[in-house]
Amino acid sequence: ENFYFDYRSGSIINKGNLSISQSSFRGNSGLSGGAIDNMGKLEITESTFTQNSARSGGGAIDNYSAELRIFDSEFRANQARVGGAIFSRETPTRIEHTNFESNSAEEGGAVYGMDGWLTISESGIRSNTATKTGGGLQIWGGSLRVESSDIQGNSAPQGGGIYSENARLNVSESLIRQNRADTGGGVNYAEGIFILRDSVFQSNCARVWGANLYTNAVDLTEAGNTFDDSKVGDCDN
Repeated sequence: ENFYFDYRSGSIINKGNLSISQSSFRGNSGLSGGAIDNMGKLEITESTFTQNSARSGGGAIDNYSAELRIFDSEFRANQARVGGAIFSRETPTRIEHTNFESNSAEEGGAVYGMDGWLTISESGIRSNTATKTGGGLQIWGGSLRVESSDIQGNSAPQGGGIYSENARLNVSESLIRQNRADTGGGVNYAEGIFILRDSVFQSNCARVWGANLYTNAVDLTEAGNTFDDSKVGDCDN
């Protein structure tokens, strides 16, 4: 179906099975899930979410204890306190062939996953920002798997590209470049299991520690990766 939403305030609340395709959500706002508050089963394909906002979690989508699948979509300039575009809790979430650009939050500039199972595949996480942690992606508890994706130009004080804590993080065949932070320009990882394989870290910067990686109390497995042209110091020059 083809719907167009362009309201200054309002959202969809889903408690059943909802499939959305070829739709545009723009300028919606709410307490949680500026465009969609999902508590059911939700699948989104070929849709765009632009300039939506939430006072709490999920500028575009708040997903709680529900299944979320997103394909071939775009999230741009959404804003929330946590999860600038998406906040997903206690649930399996899969995102494929989807781009996140210029989203912002205090934590998790593009996507924040909490105590769930989040998979991001063949997607772009670019130019997102957080004022505290996780400029691009953040996971707390549960697991985050990033496959064949581009994490580029994101920024936050901790974890410019990715911030992970008390979780299992698996990054493979991905490009993590030009991200900035005080600690962990590419990835900041605290407590848990971190598997990093066949990925490229390039031109990341940290002002204090860990241009590419900053890890603390973590079980790290690393193989087949490339680390190139990154620095600690002044990230503005």
